[in-house]
Formats: sequence, structure tokens, C-alpha cells
Amino acid sequence: MAAVIERIDSRKLTVQDFVRSVSAEFRKLYNSQRQDEMSDFRDEARRQLREMNKKWGELSSKLGTLVEDLATLSRPRIISAYDLMVWLKRRLPAGRMKEFDALVVIPDCVCLNSTKANPA
Repeated sequence: MAAVIERIDSRKLTVQDFVRSVSAEFRKLYNSQRQDEMSDFRDEARRQLREMNKKWGELSSKLGTLVEDLATLSRPRIISAYDLMVWLKRRLPAGRMKEFDALVVIPDCVCLNSTKANPA
């Protein structure tokens, strides 16, 4: 009977060791899978952020051209009685370029228009 109890105790210890090792391996696997999921989530979030920034940039660009387009459409109505030259490019000293959307010449003065979406 003592031999049977000894064998049972030995089996209990073996099962306990097995459960501990399986539990440790399961924790490692779970943590690594969780890290992979977090990494995938982070990568997806970065991709979506880049895509959203690109869309915001496109929208901003469209709004900028909208301002210029509205000014271009309104200009002839406002100054229809005068000589109008549209869209001039001039080279300034030091090689810089200056762009004007309209040049209006009236008897008392000369008016230049340069509509920009961004103040620069």
C-alpha cells in the first residue's frame, strides 16, 4: 500500500510539473500573439492616418483652387468697362518670378490682382 501511495504522489508531482510548463508556454504564446495583434493594429492605424492626411491635403488643395476660381469668375463682371489682361508672369530682379492673375489699366491707375489660397 505504501508503494501505491508513493506512485500516486510521484504522478501528482509529474502532473503538476506538466501543468506548470504548459501554463508557462501558453502564457508565452498568448503574449506573443497579443503583441502581433497590437503590432498589426498599430500598422493599420498608421496606414489609415497617412491615408486621412492625404485626403485632407487633397481637400485643402481643392478649397484653395475654389478661392482662386471664384475670384477669376468675378473679375470680368467687376471690371468689365476697363481693359483687362489676364494671367501675367513676370521675372523680378534676382531671378524671382511673380505671377499676377489680372492687370487692369484705367485712366487714373493700373491695378494688379494676385489671388492666392495661401498667404505667402
